[in-house]
Amino acid sequence: MPKNRIRAISQIIFTILILLPLAGCFLDESSPTPPYSVDCSSSAIYAASNEPIITLSTGGAATTSVIVMHGKTASPLSTHLLPLYTDLSNAGYDVIAPYMPWNGLDWDGSMCEAMNYINSLAAQEGAKGNSVIIAGHSMGGAHALIYGVTAPTNEVKAIITMAPGHFPHLSDLMQTVTAPSIALADSMVASGNGGSLATFDILLTGETVQITASANDYLSYHALDQYPDVNDVLPAITLPVLWLAGEDDPLTISINMAALSSQIVSQNSDYVVVSGDHKTMVSSSGSPIDAWLSSLGL
Repeated sequence: MPKNRIRAISQIIFTILILLPLAGCFLDESSPTPPYSVDCSSSAIYAASNEPIITLSTGGAATTSVIVMHGKTASPLSTHLLPLYTDLSNAGYDVIAPYMPWNGLDWDGSMCEAMNYINSLAAQEGAKGNSVIIAGHSMGGAHALIYGVTAPTNEVKAIITMAPGHFPHLSDLMQTVTAPSIALADSMVASGNGGSLATFDILLTGETVQITASANDYLSYHALDQYPDVNDVLPAITLPVLWLAGEDDPLTISINMAALSSQIVSQNSDYVVVSGDHKTMVSSSGSPIDAWLSSLGL
């Protein structure tokens, strides 16, 4: 074989050996992982059987509306919530307090349907020209956080969570209590009866309580492969978050709220401990909420 041909082949082999690792880098390079989110776009909007409780600003010219979600088996008229509505309305905010699917012992909507309902209420307030704050207490507080990683409407400017509860991934007790009911719901879904009603167990302030719900709806709040993990949710929130914890609320320590809140990296977020237990802390929340919203120009 002529020397010049050998030299040409050698150069080609050398070039391949040099470029092959570089090509591998490009081939191995994957697309960036998209930010964590909860996709509720394929779900319906929860059709509440009762209209929200509305407390208008005492000044009558509010530019910000606060949507407040109640806790597990509670209602917007629960006595521990009423002082908050008054405090916020006196501070110049309109308050919208809807009935959520987890109102009472008959649950009638899924987690995503609830999030879409909140989004629709936010859009209604935005259509009036108001900025919107999504707030919640206990289970409502957990869903205020989850809402932050759905697809918040542009009018939503911030999130407030008060003594948030219902984090299935963090509670061995909740997983134990609900395991038989999850198995029942799974079997109903597998047999084509996911929309049928049944009696299921939930955990409420450390006690086992029975509710009526469809298998699909129950699983949306309790199945670990369906309900969002708070450890995924918190770092992905981009809206400012005010996290209020009760000084005497057992959950403040048991789920380490201070550590959980530190996973929120959005600007202007804050963690504040107020006086009171899991319920009474709500009546101590009006003033810090007003101060924080004012600091945001809301």
